[in-house]
Amino acid sequence: SGPPPANNTPGKAAAIRAKQLGVQGERGKPATVVNSPAKTFGLQDFTKDSPDTREPIGIDQGFGSDNVALEYTNDSPMARRQIEAFQGAMGPLRKLLLQLLSQGTDFVNKTRVANEAAVKMAKELSKREYSRLLFTNSYPELGDLSTTLLSFSEQVNQIAEQQSVLVTGLENGFLAELREFVHHDLADVVLFQEDTWKLGSRYEASLGKALEKHMDLWTVEEKGNIMETRQRFELSRFEIVKYLNQLDAKKKFVLLRSMNQALKAWGGFFEKGHEMMIESCLTKVAERDAALSKCQSVLEFEERLWGNSRARLEAE
Repeated sequence: SGPPPANNTPGKAAAIRAKQLGVQGERGKPATVVNSPAKTFGLQDFTKDSPDTREPIGIDQGFGSDNVALEYTNDSPMARRQIEAFQGAMGPLRKLLLQLLSQGTDFVNKTRVANEAAVKMAKELSKREYSRLLFTNSYPELGDLSTTLLSFSEQVNQIAEQQSVLVTGLENGFLAELREFVHHDLADVVLFQEDTWKLGSRYEASLGKALEKHMDLWTVEEKGNIMETRQRFELSRFEIVKYLNQLDAKKKFVLLRSMNQALKAWGGFFEKGHEMMIESCLTKVAERDAALSKCQSVLEFEERLWGNSRARLEAE
């Protein structure tokens, strides 16, 4: 099977986004975050204590790990640009993986076709209809030609069997590893990012409207709305940062694992081929080469004799 077809329909993107980022909801509608870290938000989480400034602040949840490429920090224009830039840098990952899947599938398919051709050739060599044709008493030291060709046919079949094992190994290892990652781990984060910024705008609008009057005059409904929009925005933003960090790490794991799977398949193919060719075939090949060289000298001598005989016949 080939690489998964590109599907950029809103439904597909939303489904991938919901599955990968833990968010349910359609584009343009408030999203509900599930399976996210529990957090209770109060007014102190989004305003400073000073009633004169009331400046929105964020939550610094950075891990401080060497494996974290993008920190989850207070929301700011700079923080958003960092997310967008990081997402842009990860953009070509889908293209790379799809190209690897495409080229790998092409290699597997062509290897399978070549393998089928080898089996067909071996089958032709083993047909009994050629037995009488192959019979000859000349140069008996070179062995029986029919038996030798039948042995060659069996060896070609053995090589084809090992190539089939190689193809299966590449399909179930290298290609399967990449395909699994593309299908289940590679989400359309651009659309989710747009939804997140909309949630941020909704939160800022709610807070800005409330700040037109003193905090003591805020209604319970206004406070609840601010906390709800704030929570949705921050958790959504957290999910983007988490996903991009996980994607940055997982790309290394999946590419290294897929390469290992491919090399294991090739390694097994060459190891078995070495055993088969060196231990079974090449010894006989060396013996046959030596016999052919010796008999070739005899053949050339006899060709000269035939030439001399013709010359005498022409002279009579």
